[in-house]
Amino acid sequence: MLFTLRFNEETHANLVAFLRALTDASARNLSHTIPDRVPSGLPIDRMND
Repeated sequence: MLFTLRFNEETHANLVAFLRALTDASARNLSHTIPDRVPSGLPIDRMND
């Protein structure tokens, strides 16, 4: 990093709240979108299994 950003507690909390507002709750766990198989027949890497 070229420089360090320092935030006070309030600014930090506001930034975190803003970033969380950009993420829909349904997008936090996308494991249901991993297919059981793919057309190529290659194995599926299920990282959380």
